[in-house]
Order: sequence, then structure tokens, then C-alpha cells
Amino acid sequence: MIQKGELSVRDKNKLTKQNKNIFFVSTALHLFNAIEAQHHFKTTNNILVLLFFGNKSQDETHIQTYLEYFPYDKLIIFNVGNARRYHALTVELLNLINEYTYDRLFLGYFSANLRRIVCNIPSKKLFLYDDGTYSIALHNELYNPKGVSNTSQLITRYSEKKRKTKFKQFKFLLYDYYREVYFRLHGYNNDFKQIKLDFFTIFNLTSYAKENIVNHQFERIQNIFQLSNKISSTQKRKNIYFLGQPLDKALNISNDQYISYIIEIASHYKNNQIHFIYVPHRSENPSIVSSLALEKFEVLVPNIPFEIYLLENNIDITYLASFFSSALFTLKVLFPQIKVESFKIPFNHEKRNDIEAIYDTIRKENIAIHLLENYLP
Repeated sequence: MIQKGELSVRDKNKLTKQNKNIFFVSTALHLFNAIEAQHHFKTTNNILVLLFFGNKSQDETHIQTYLEYFPYDKLIIFNVGNARRYHALTVELLNLINEYTYDRLFLGYFSANLRRIVCNIPSKKLFLYDDGTYSIALHNELYNPKGVSNTSQLITRYSEKKRKTKFKQFKFLLYDYYREVYFRLHGYNNDFKQIKLDFFTIFNLTSYAKENIVNHQFERIQNIFQLSNKISSTQKRKNIYFLGQPLDKALNISNDQYISYIIEIASHYKNNQIHFIYVPHRSENPSIVSSLALEKFEVLVPNIPFEIYLLENNIDITYLASFFSSALFTLKVLFPQIKVESFKIPFNHEKRNDIEAIYDTIRKENIAIHLLENYLP
């Protein structure tokens, strides 16, 4: 067990003189994407960096469970724990990583902190693999001429999303300035101009600025879990798993309004003799789950991402639905036989064109979208 506030290094195989490949992983789904990317590109001299930020949503145990499927030569574990140690530990990490040069760098997050890290690592190619629908929203922001950025400098120091208050915006900018000064004092130049971000993804994205879009179908993961040997679900009970989302945060709707939508959706399936099972998002308000339980809904609360829950428990599903959850895409790839549907609350597209970009991608996958009653926040 790595103590918080430490940097740990494990050498499994001796690295050769050729350029290296480095993979940053913070969640179990990141690791699955890293496994897939390594398999797709047939990389060697692999350095795997586990980034643990003390976030409760990160499942370190499950990352360790599936670590054997990634052929790393060097493993680096970054476990910050104490926020005061974050920048010092990041500099230690950069010093270690910069002993080498890289053909490819892969990561799942592209936060301000990670942008600061990757702009200081010498690599020929920079790939983002999927972290939910974040890939769609980020690609739309950075490259879509109709997106948020639309500037000549495609990669900025941080996301262009607006903070809720001017105070939070000022606080963030002050912190970003401190971060820049800290890195410069330790010899890192923070040069973002040379960064070009490519995508390794299951999503059907459109290339706008000669960015590379490399698609995959989780071939390696399907092989690991032997999904091709699964029995057809046609004889099984008709269950619809509906994946909840924190729309109170994303679209600023009330809990009561959200629950009314779920009741409406459940009625749609009940009328078709399909049993409704609600799967809450880990960020959802617990009171919503309690309210649905009182309404006699069957609620399933896995302690791991739903995709991994299905794989580990060998569950073959028939129907899947959500609003715009990334699992609609992931599970459609892993279980091609299932029927997938999406539900949409009309919203102000100008304010949330990132969400509209996700729905555009849902349409490209020929996933049915059902419109609910009008709601404009």
C-alpha cells in the first residue's frame, strides 16, 4: 500500500534505448482504455502512471485488480493525499518522467493540472482516451469551429468553461498563476503552443483541424472477459437498466422535476411490460435515490462503474437507457445485442452546447432519442 503524499516506482522490465510510451490512469475505466490503447498501437517500453488524488470516486482497488492485463515495464504511483504536497510531488513526478523521451503519451483527464504536466513532457503524440462523454465535450471545445474556444491556439491552459461566480473565477485564475510561477521556479516553461491533442475513442467524432481520431471497439477488453461466448439474452427477463445522472448540476433542474422525469420514463417501459431498474450516478443527490425507493422503484447501487459491474458479475442485459451517459456508448460496444435508448430534456443549447454535442454523437450511433416535456432553465 502506497502512503498518501508519496511517489512510488516499480521496475518490472528493463527499458530499452528506444523511445518510451507513457499512460496516465486515474480510474478503472482509464485502465481499460490504456489496455486497449497499448494493444491497438502495440507499444513497448511502457510506463504506467497511476494518479491518485484522494478522490473517493476513484477505485484504487479495482485498478490493482486489473493491473495484470497491462504490460507495463515501469510503474509509477502518484498518491498525493495532502493537497499541500501536490505541486512538490508533481515536480518530483516530472523530474522522473523527463529522464526519457516518448513516442506516445496517453491520458484520460485533461484538467488544468494535467495540461500543465503534459506540456512539460517531450512526446511525439498526445492522445486522450475516453473518460465518459468528457471526450466529446472536450473535442467540441477545442476543435469544433462552433464550439467554445474557436481560437488559433487550440490548446489553452485550462478549460474555457465559465465558473459560477466572479469570485470563483478570480480564485481559479489566482491559483493558476501560482501554479505557473511554481513550475517556472522549478525549471519548467509551461509551453502550451506546441500541444496537439489526438483522440483514442469509441465515439464517432469528426476531425476539424487535422487532429487524429483513432476509433476502437474494446476488442482487447471483450477478449479478456470472453464476451463473444456470452449466451444471447433473448430468453431472459425483460429488464431495462436506466442510468441516472446528476442533472441538478448539469442542467440546474430541481430534484422533484428530475424524479417526475424518471417516473414518466418508467411508465413508458411498464406499459411495454419491461421491468424498470434505476442505477444512480455516483454524484447524484442521495435524496433522489431515497425518494425513488419510496416510490417502490427497484434501485441498484453498484460500488463500481456500471460497465465493470456487468462484466464482473457476468450479467447479460437486454435493454439500457439514460439521458446522455457515456455508458450508452460503452455498453453498446461491449454488448452489441442490447437495445439502447436515450431521453432528452429540451434545454438552452447556447448555454450547454457541450451537452448538445453529446446528443449529436448519440444520433450518429443510431441510438433512439425520446424527447420529454419542455424544460428551459
